[in-house]
Amino acid sequence: MNAKNQIFGSYSYRHVDRQDPLWTGNPLIGNGNFATQYKWHQQLLALGWTHEFSSNLVNDVRFGFNRDYAHSDPNGRPSRTSEAESAIGLTRIPAGPMTPVCPDIFSAV
Repeated sequence: MNAKNQIFGSYSYRHVDRQDPLWTGNPLIGNGNFATQYKWHQQLLALGWTHEFSSNLVNDVRFGFNRDYAHSDPNGRPSRTSEAESAIGLTRIPAGPMTPVCPDIFSAV
């Protein structure tokens, strides 16, 4: 604005809707390597104002706002279930919230 007043502003927006593909043609074990549908929405606003009253007195005001939304789902597979036994005959695979299908260690079998 002038030698004694400076302003700063920045705005950033990012929207990503991306899918990591299955690593094999067999859909029952194809997402064992984290094939996922991702959704990210991010916004950032930064504002600043600096006023120089004198050579030894400065006022600096800053404001920032950040919004971040991130969500991911396994491709076409329900969570908390394991199809390892029906897909490739593996038994005793624990099914939990992080086991949409087969664990990675068994996916190469």
